[in-house]
Amino acid sequence: MTLERIARWIIGLFLLLVAVAAIALGYTYFTSSARLDRRWTFPADVVAVPTDSLSIAYGGHIAALQGCDGCHGSDLAGRLFMDAPGVVRLYARNLTPGAGGAGARYRDADWVRAIRHAVAPDGRGLLFMPSQNYQRLNNRDLGALIAWLKSRPRIDAEFPATTVGLLGRVMLVMGSLPLVTAERIDHTAPRPASVPIGPTVAYGAYLAGGCRGCHGETFSGGEIPGGVAMAPSRNLTPDSASGIGRWSLSDFRAAMRIGQLPEGVVMDSVAMPIKISREFTDDETAALFAYFKSLPPRPYGGR
Repeated sequence: MTLERIARWIIGLFLLLVAVAAIALGYTYFTSSARLDRRWTFPADVVAVPTDSLSIAYGGHIAALQGCDGCHGSDLAGRLFMDAPGVVRLYARNLTPGAGGAGARYRDADWVRAIRHAVAPDGRGLLFMPSQNYQRLNNRDLGALIAWLKSRPRIDAEFPATTVGLLGRVMLVMGSLPLVTAERIDHTAPRPASVPIGPTVAYGAYLAGGCRGCHGETFSGGEIPGGVAMAPSRNLTPDSASGIGRWSLSDFRAAMRIGQLPEGVVMDSVAMPIKISREFTDDETAALFAYFKSLPPRPYGGR
């Protein structure tokens, strides 16, 4: 083989690689853009939004339990939430009625779509909006939460648009970056019924919906899937060896409010979100404890 033929072969291979890379890049950009810009449609939920002071105060309690300030800031005026060069520069939006805030332009139906469905007023999906957790809120609690959000004081805070970099788009297409929450939600799922508030198993079952993300569908705990860098979750079933079978209500409340286990160990505040769990009232902690105690005992790790 002559040097000229070798050179032609190398050039041809290089051009082929460039063409393949261009096709892959085009596919990635086209596919990711289609998913990021998709307009979502589904039947509208009818949620009554109260205006009385008691309901608004209750909505503030719901906001504390959902950890809204964890992303949107203590004043809900928004902030830069994630800055991963090449992946995503994500802003948690201003939720107040001030300039740049959702409260300045959202109607009640827009709040419902954003919170329950992770969809903006223009129909596009809200990125990283944890609506999979809020799907379990019944209409009473969702309405109260919206009422409280609408009552927030004005704060002017405008942010640039969230941007997704090339690496982020590749990760989105490959399924390793679940940016578009609306893709992972059943938008027509039945809504939870309004359960009377009180220290009952039924109310505990309703409240426990938010515990499944870490503790699993059966609440037996274990390694948290998805590459989450935190300690494994505990077994919340009444298994006497690894669960809460020997716990008292006082033990459970200590774990919820200060992160202290019966044996005296204090849980990591990242693995167990004490800032949120300490907001549960006496009735709510009693309801959760009653529900977990009513479950069949399961060995640790089955999730």
